Amino acid sequence: MPFPRAKSTCYEAGIHVPMLARWPGRVRPGSVTKELVAHVDLPATWLEAAGVPKPRKMQGRSLLGLLTGGAHQSRTEVFGERNWHDNFDPARPMLELYDLARDPDEFHNLASSPERARVLEDIKRRLSEWMHDTFDYLPPATTRPGEPAGRGWPVSL
Repeated sequence: MPFPRAKSTCYEAGIHVPMLARWPGRVRPGSVTKELVAHVDLPATWLEAAGVPKPRKMQGRSLLGLLTGGAHQSRTEVFGERNWHDNFDPARPMLELYDLARDPDEFHNLASSPERARVLEDIKRRLSEWMHDTFDYLPPATTRPGEPAGRGWPVSL
């Protein structure tokens, strides 16, 4: 792999990508933000900018307010995935959890830490909700309340 632990991975170096926007007269020049955005937000943004309503089932939320200084609903998380690339990773743990503030290079996996068990369960729950909401074809990490047991799936985070 040309960029181990980076390009085409779910590590921070592989998913943390800057976004640039330019629209003279609409986007504030020189503004910088640390907002979480996702590629899935771009089509919703383009539709709103064109004055076209977003289809009800379309994923993503418009970034137009963020770009123009208007109202914007911030994300609390974004989800990424690793698709097939012309290589195979070495064996990795089933679950990975990192404290990016203390371990920006993601070398100290905290997934088995008893102190982080609640954080890991919360992330698995939110990932599962997103998978259900977006009709992800993989089995989710947990089942929704009222669904039969056994439909969960251990997922690398």
